[in-house]
Amino acid sequence: MDYRFWKAVMAGTVVALLGGCMEEETGASCEAQGGRLETFVGSQQSYCNMPTADAGQSCTTSSDCQSYCMAETMTCFGYETLGSGCHSYIDADGTRIDMCFD
Repeated sequence: MDYRFWKAVMAGTVVALLGGCMEEETGASCEAQGGRLETFVGSQQSYCNMPTADAGQSCTTSSDCQSYCMAETMTCFGYETLGSGCHSYIDADGTRIDMCFD
């Protein structure tokens, strides 16, 4: 086996180990700031989804909101990103968008 192969294996192991520690710290930090730690199912990548100040307010397009204007309720979504699942929102031009995210 080539030296570069083992170097890559060791680097990947270190990143995986440190990534686990960093994710736990990020989760605690996220929650301490009022966010919620979410994970994309397909990639298993975690991120901190922070709340918006205009959650639940009436809207006609996403331009009226910090994040998204939800199509079913015509109210602003309560977090910065939609997260996993299927969602319908009204974009900035007033077009209904139906999307699913892993």
